[in-house]
Parts: sequence; structure tokens; C-alpha cells
Amino acid sequence: AGPLGLLGAAEGISYLAIVGIIGASVTTKVRTKAGLPAGPLGLLGAAEGISYLAIVGIIGASVTTKVRTKAGLPAGPLGLL
Repeated sequence: AGPLGLLGAAEGISYLAIVGIIGASVTTKVRTKAGLPAGPLGLLGAAEGISYLAIVGIIGASVTTKVRTKAGLPAGPLGLL
């Protein structure tokens, strides 16, 4: 399924979740000088760590693409990314 299909929707939702988790993490860090609490079974802390790793991966992919092709990542659905 193309970028506007089910896979594209799942990708968009995952980006929103990543941005939300990182936003909550940064806000908590600024206000309390500590990251997010671990949460039940450590799931919130794990989601926080995975979100930061995902952002590092996205930035790494962008830099790699920029170096190899002299252009950034291709525009996302409707040119929003």
C-alpha cells in the first residue's frame, strides 16, 4: 500500500506518537529535572527510550540521504514531511 494507504497512515500515527512522547519527556525534564516515570512494567520509560532512538534513526537517514544524493528525504504524504 502506497504512502497514502494503510502503511502510510500507520507511519504517520507512529510519528505523532513519537513526537508526543518526546514532547512529554522534554516538558517533564524541564519542570521536574527528571525524565518520565517508568510507568507500569517500565513501558513508559521503554517507549521514551525507543522514541529517542527513532528520532536519531530518522535524523541519521536524512543526513545519509543528503550526503549520498545531495537532496533531503523525499516529501511525505501531501508534502507535509
